[in-house]
Amino acid sequence: VRSELIDGRKRGIFSTSNEVVVGDVIYQKHKTIPGFAELKNLRVDDRVEGRKFAEFMLRQAEFDMCGFDAFVVDARANQKRVIDFLNSQGYSPVVQTRLYDGSPDLVLVKPLGVSLEEASNRVLDYLS
Repeated sequence: VRSELIDGRKRGIFSTSNEVVVGDVIYQKHKTIPGFAELKNLRVDDRVEGRKFAEFMLRQAEFDMCGFDAFVVDARANQKRVIDFLNSQGYSPVVQTRLYDGSPDLVLVKPLGVSLEEASNRVLDYLS
């Protein structure tokens, strides 16, 4: 990830509190779906949970990628807290599938410049 951040293939936002990194979000232009951005990682230290660091970083990433049609993200289907958070930020579930190792994953999308229906259909086309 470090080399991809350095050469600009991925972007990152880091949050600090008292000079300690307490959160980060990594995102990039989607490699396959034209006009889409992809949220790769979003982490917040337990010590600052509830202080809106995740919401702030996610909004900054979305603002940074304005002009894109949508943001897409996947999460393990059993990660209820993560999925609930993403839903609260405007991400809608598109499909549950097995993306990596056989465990079920949920793919979610947040339209930025197209309708939810169009964004969902483009994700489904990509996955088929």
